[in-house]
Amino acid sequence: MAGITPEGYRKKMTRAYELPLLFMVMLFQFACMLLLSFRDGPVEMFSLTMSVCLPVGTYLGLKILSRFFYADRCIYILVAFLCSLGVILLRAVLKKETDASEQAFFIGVGFVFLLIGAFVGSRSGMNEKFLFFVMPVCLAIMLLPFVFRSSSAANNWVRIGSIQFQPSEIMKPVLIVMLARGFSDKSGWKKWMIYIAFSVLACGILFGQPDLGSLFIFFFITVAMFFIGTGNWKVTL
Repeated sequence: MAGITPEGYRKKMTRAYELPLLFMVMLFQFACMLLLSFRDGPVEMFSLTMSVCLPVGTYLGLKILSRFFYADRCIYILVAFLCSLGVILLRAVLKKETDASEQAFFIGVGFVFLLIGAFVGSRSGMNEKFLFFVMPVCLAIMLLPFVFRSSSAANNWVRIGSIQFQPSEIMKPVLIVMLARGFSDKSGWKKWMIYIAFSVLACGILFGQPDLGSLFIFFFITVAMFFIGTGNWKVTL
């Protein structure tokens, strides 16, 4: 191990596990959708098409992401596996092509937003000016249920045309990334209070919907991220 840096060792181990993991996920996607295409007698074209599109999409997505951005390739492969598992289960359990095709479509949409997020993050460096712009945008998105409330679902859901989604679910990973950036700043309370205030406002919006489940998740995410970032266990308690 002499002469090998921790970063070099990590990259070496990543490459060692990456190809077998990618092969297993692509084989799983291909086999499942191929079996589903012959399950009900005549060949079902959607499943047969997905038996090619899912593994090819996983491979191309990995190449595109790693070509332009630094990313943990193993994590991407696992995410691709979970996303494709949604398509497989919808087709296998519900037996509705429409639900599975919508899921496949939104996987593609999600990957596009992943690339946009990676591009913006790499160019902005997650600097404060960028975050201060994102904060009000995030709060505005969380206020959407008060404007576009779905009459057939809970108050924390939004329906715009045929699209229905839950803004708080979108904001959970955003909250983690933003708090990680904010609490990693060692400037002290002057900077930390800005991010704490953002989290408090988000929790207030959830309380007004009311969405107590998401509120508690946001609260505990904030507490955990504060402790991880600052190590101040007294304030955390």
